[in-house]
Amino acid sequence: MSGRVVESNVTVIDQVDFFEGDYYTRKEGIGVGSLQLKVFNENALVAWPLVTGAGVPNGLITSGRVYFSEVTGAPGYYSVRFRPNAVGYWRIVLNYPVGVQSSYLDFSVVAAGTLGSQGVTGSSGLNAKFTR
Repeated sequence: MSGRVVESNVTVIDQVDFFEGDYYTRKEGIGVGSLQLKVFNENALVAWPLVTGAGVPNGLITSGRVYFSEVTGAPGYYSVRFRPNAVGYWRIVLNYPVGVQSSYLDFSVVAAGTLGSQGVTGSSGLNAKFTR
């Protein structure tokens, strides 16, 4: 398995990072219109749009779109939420062309109910993120 292990039809919450040219200072105020999104399930491109997640509670996240917003009270930190509707390997790629940066999120999605309250036994699940 690759990436973080999550359940199908459950809201997935993660974060991405984008930086100024010094690669240290966080870029603040990025909106959905400044990003390009690619979503893959089992290496097949999925046509899901990137929408603003500002003010949308986790319980209202639906499949078919990726929700993006700056974390309230934490300028330069960005929330990414989505609800995978199928098992398998999922990858979300967010490109920030203005800053010439990309952020990648990888997930192994398992059937709903597979993970207990303790997660998958014996799995550490890593989530790789790259910034250029």
